[in-house]
Amino acid sequence: MFRPIWAAFSALALLLTPSAAMAARVSPMIADLEPDGRGAVTRIEMVSDANNDIAYEVLMMRGDISTEGELELTPAEEDFLVFPTQVLLKSKSRQVFRVQYVGDPDIATSEIYYMSIRQLPVEIDAEAQSQVQVVINYNVLMNVFPEGARSEPVVREVSSVTREVPLLQSEINELEAQRAAEEQAALEAEQDARDAALTAAENDGSTPATPPATIEIPTTDATETEEDPDAPPPTRAEKGLEVLVGNDGNRYFLAGLSTWRMTGTRTDGEPFEATFTPEQIARFIGAGVVAPGKDRLFFVPMDAELDPASVTIEIDTPVEQ
Repeated sequence: MFRPIWAAFSALALLLTPSAAMAARVSPMIADLEPDGRGAVTRIEMVSDANNDIAYEVLMMRGDISTEGELELTPAEEDFLVFPTQVLLKSKSRQVFRVQYVGDPDIATSEIYYMSIRQLPVEIDAEAQSQVQVVINYNVLMNVFPEGARSEPVVREVSSVTREVPLLQSEINELEAQRAAEEQAALEAEQDARDAALTAAENDGSTPATPPATIEIPTTDATETEEDPDAPPPTRAEKGLEVLVGNDGNRYFLAGLSTWRMTGTRTDGEPFEATFTPEQIARFIGAGVVAPGKDRLFFVPMDAELDPASVTIEIDTPVEQ
């Protein structure tokens, strides 16, 4: 299953018990560390916007990202010293976590870790009914890389594909409103036809064989549409390019925070050229973490019909990557 990773942040909502609005801000969401020395230490700040106190715990995890974008996390507590590992974050307060890498200082390539800040659920009240608690986890991307490490983005393959994507709620609402309007217009047209037939019969003194019935025209509310909970979500076809991006260097890079320059030929023979800024490309692929020696498959929606064999893509990463 293709699932683009916003490696800098993830939030998990679980249905539990009551809770007031809970929110916190964590920064930075991406941290670079050196394998030893002063650069092996970083600080992560968490600021509470909640109206109540919230308990959190910190777990350090090693991250492995598949070509399709699936993230696998495994415990890596032995590679880090974290203080504190548990905290009760007071309402409208801040907490600074000190994180130090203490793993292998002689690594040859960058290693990807995640600092998982997990909210601890409150004790469930057995008498509470129909209450919801939102439990949020924050995954801070931690990259440990040796001195002089460099990333080498390379586009290995480009293909033209069409995929089915879930409709946005706004698109669903628009379709439902359009369908309701069409049904209402059809009912009104049928009633107008019956009224016209009755008027014509009255004018020439004849009596229709079957008196026209009055059609009750309902007022349709698109939001009241009954939905089958087991029905698959509505989708639409989306055309674009599937781009296999690799990293031949020894340092990670973020494809979604890079500039993509694309050239090629349309299927009608016309030349094509486009530049996607980091803000634009991130909307399609997220942060797009590409580890050393790994490949990632990204989908970029395209309105233009391109010959994939003619497409060339240059990925310019920021200097700090």
